[in-house]
Amino acid sequence: STQSTWDVVHGWPALQWAPLTVMHVQVITRFMVACPAVYWAAADLVQHPNLWVARAIVFYFLLWNLFGCLLFCNFYPWT
Repeated sequence: STQSTWDVVHGWPALQWAPLTVMHVQVITRFMVACPAVYWAAADLVQHPNLWVARAIVFYFLLWNLFGCLLFCNFYPWT
């Protein structure tokens, strides 16, 4: 399972090349966030025994959601 996850993660930059060259930056960020490979890689890292990395990833996702809620309700772009 881990090997197939990392195969997808390594293929992800290839899938991002076209959007990076022809899309607007707000569309690119939404496109990248919607990619499941990001979450698969994060889940794989959280399952690692390195507690510091797991806490950093969880903190990042919680902070992203908190800022998203605060900025969205104040009509600021956050993606």
